[in-house]
Amino acid sequence: MKALTAPLCIALFATSLHGLLGAPIIADFEGGDSYKAVDAYVGRAGDGWKGPWKPHLYGVNIFAETKPNSAGKGNSLNVTMTSMRESVDGNKQGAIWRQFEGKGDVDVTKPLQYSFTVQPITQLANNQRIVIFNRIGGPHSGTDAANTWAITALPTEWKIGSEGTGISVDAGKSYTFTIKVNPPAHTWVGTLSDGTDTYTSGEQAFRAESTSDGTFLHFCGVVNGVDQKVEFGISSIEIAPQN
Repeated sequence: MKALTAPLCIALFATSLHGLLGAPIIADFEGGDSYKAVDAYVGRAGDGWKGPWKPHLYGVNIFAETKPNSAGKGNSLNVTMTSMRESVDGNKQGAIWRQFEGKGDVDVTKPLQYSFTVQPITQLANNQRIVIFNRIGGPHSGTDAANTWAITALPTEWKIGSEGTGISVDAGKSYTFTIKVNPPAHTWVGTLSDGTDTYTSGEQAFRAESTSDGTFLHFCGVVNGVDQKVEFGISSIEIAPQN
């Protein structure tokens, strides 16, 4: 039997530590554009993620690539959603999503904390939105009754769930979010900072009738119209037991 090489031993040891020490689930996209590394786009299963990043599209095309992250460590995943010429009913929208394990120390039946940074690349026009949400049961191109919490960028302001924040949505600016969920109580609270102003929501109920959070994390663009696009960057994603 061939002996394990040192790099492989280190990799296996790190993987075991992830489970034993309750390390957070992260996506810094440090592996760049790759299907071989876990922390990459599209990435692969490992370190708490069940698989790679995938799209779920309705009337849009998607292009995504990693770029150096001006807002923090690692890289940013820059996403472009472009509406198709074909007519579809309802919103033209799409999401880039990834499923995580949701068990062990990062257990979706217990209080968790999500953090991430979003940077609109182009200014949102009328009827365009960026939506970040978590969902139970599987992926979807937009929010519905199976999502637990949601953040929305409108042309005028950011919303945390149903609450307007008064914080504007400006192209090129980075916005940092912290979402604290309490699945046993069926509730969540969100905090947004643009580096100058901070807004923390009141306690809100999960939209889904569930005492478990979802395991499908989505970053969605709503486009509408013909040949329109929504562009945004996502970075510094972390899912961890609540402090």
